[in-house]
Amino acid sequence: MRQEVCGVTCNVRLNVRRTLYREVRGALNAWRKYGRDLATQRWKTSFNWRQASDLERSLRGRIEHIIHIRGQNDATTHNIVKQYNDLSERTMKDIIYEYSISDPLGILNSTCLVQCADEQNPKQLNYSQGSAFVVEGGAVITNFHVVTYRQLTKSGKLRKSTNGKLLPKKIFPQIQLSFSGEGVQYDMHVVYADEEKDLAVLRPVEMIWNNFFTQRAAQVNFGIPKRGDSVSLVGFPSHSPGGSCKIAGGTITGTTPIEGQEYFTISEIIVQGNSGGPVIDRFGQIIGIATKGIASNETVNLAFNGCIPMHTIDKAIFTSS
Repeated sequence: MRQEVCGVTCNVRLNVRRTLYREVRGALNAWRKYGRDLATQRWKTSFNWRQASDLERSLRGRIEHIIHIRGQNDATTHNIVKQYNDLSERTMKDIIYEYSISDPLGILNSTCLVQCADEQNPKQLNYSQGSAFVVEGGAVITNFHVVTYRQLTKSGKLRKSTNGKLLPKKIFPQIQLSFSGEGVQYDMHVVYADEEKDLAVLRPVEMIWNNFFTQRAAQVNFGIPKRGDSVSLVGFPSHSPGGSCKIAGGTITGTTPIEGQEYFTISEIIVQGNSGGPVIDRFGQIIGIATKGIASNETVNLAFNGCIPMHTIDKAIFTSS
């Protein structure tokens, strides 16, 4: 449970409440989207900022409070400061913030192999394999489709209900995670699942591992991916015993909305097993989740190479973790 003193969270390190992050990011997004005046009207009524006579002054004060608590060279704070400095119609000076590029190889400490199975029915063995990563707070992020499966009939057809509709996907009863693809495996359970966003959040079954997972957390970039930016795809594609986590470089090629979910596409081919793995920017921060690629027996031309931007699921992650 959260340990808090004078409004400052102090479980593992000094931090501010997640609600403050969401408010600041929401105000920044509204300013970029609607302009200063409309953003002021919107956020004075949506949040408890009514006493503030000026949105910019109130916003800057909150950002400086975050800097004071989290300190310099913090990826999350750096992203917020950059978004503030990029705003148009500002009257105050830029916020000066010290930040150095992270080691991209540090993401290997946070990326993990997910292996799922349902061995309760030996006649119909279901199995899934994918990738995942740890974020601040120790929550493990992966795709919904990695930890779920469609129920089949004895003849191998998709099982349907009495009204002819497909039964909802079932969460695997056995979910195990390892950080190197070998060695210690941790039993996990799903604490949040969203099929529409293709998002699942996992936690260790044994709570004694929570602090261990927290120490492996990666830095997340909630900025908007831009076409042409350099990225790296990290995960366990086509994993076999003895294999290790793989990193492949590429660029962002564009954005595509599908069924209400925003995706950005990358030049690197997303292979089966990469699903749920992190896509990192040049700072070594996670900017998206690899989601839609190809199976090993498909043609490269059919690849979509779609990734879910972190900024579209930040509320779900923070709420569930």
